[in-house]
Amino acid sequence: MAGLGAMTVVVEGTVNSGSLITAGFAQDLGRDLGAVPGQITSVLAAGPNGLIAEGAQVVRSAADVLDVLYGPGAGPRRDARPPSLEARLGALLDAIERGAGSPDQLASESFETAEVVAGLTELELLGLVRRDAGGNYLRCP
Repeated sequence: MAGLGAMTVVVEGTVNSGSLITAGFAQDLGRDLGAVPGQITSVLAAGPNGLIAEGAQVVRSAADVLDVLYGPGAGPRRDARPPSLEARLGALLDAIERGAGSPDQLASESFETAEVVAGLTELELLGLVRRDAGGNYLRCP
């Protein structure tokens, strides 16, 4: 697990837990290591608190992880629209941004049904749109 991410965060664990073994692997691999502080009287907080005492990054929220990985106040950068986006996908994305989020609405906006289905799949794979619980498509931030 430690080798899969850029940073390993330990939330809970005793002094001899598997979480601390994973943290050790992360350090061996040169990964950033973070820990969520816990109550000093809790057995399950002994592991993370010990890691913090040894120099692990304090993690109070996801923002702390992003600060370690990308720098304070920064985050992963994603262009608003990839420069090489095909015209048909750009038109579909524009329609979604205007509020036509269901496949039926998009098909009624002068798109062919097959074109809508294929385009939505491509936009979703590019990380530009996502489907909500109701099956409508929304523009990703």
